[in-house]
Amino acid sequence: MAINVLLVDDHIVVLEGLKKLLENDAEIHVIAMISDPSTLANTIDQLQPDIILMDIQMKGYNGLLLTKQLLKSNKELAIIMLSGYNDDAYLQGAYNAGARSFVAKDQPPQELIATIKSVYEGSSVFPPFVEGQVDFLLTSKEQEVLHWLSAGKSNIEISETLHISKRTVEHHITSLMRKLHVDNRMQIVLKAMEDGLLNTQ
Repeated sequence: MAINVLLVDDHIVVLEGLKKLLENDAEIHVIAMISDPSTLANTIDQLQPDIILMDIQMKGYNGLLLTKQLLKSNKELAIIMLSGYNDDAYLQGAYNAGARSFVAKDQPPQELIATIKSVYEGSSVFPPFVEGQVDFLLTSKEQEVLHWLSAGKSNIEISETLHISKRTVEHHITSLMRKLHVDNRMQIVLKAMEDGLLNTQ
């Protein structure tokens, strides 16, 4: 099954180039291209994309603010921020906005494709040069998942308790493993206790 990607950029030439690049991979299908972000919310509702690839800076629009607004309505959206600048501030902004990843436009095409596939599988992907900056910035939802993991809840039970999908729970667990540098859910709990991230009262 193809990964359905929605492209959002205010430059038509960029959109066409991205579409051609991505569809060189048989597993990726660009379902729509948007140059006017005012239509974005409606298009997402209609097409239900697997991945949204969106530029950070567009004429009259801020991709980071759009990401926050979209995630308020649907926390399960998988948004990858795209920028012409490989800048730490943009990267941190993308992370704080709730995006699943940040990709600079000058990165090799295979890296963008690999990132899309990783995010589709539920991962949160950020470049290694900022690992130290984001490792212990746990989101509120990650903290909730961590709490219920420590209580011995299964993914399905956490999903029901937090009213999110099982896939979203898996995404948060993957993100926790990456941030805590561990390999499984038991190690997440042990490392969190060791680092004082769990309230044990």
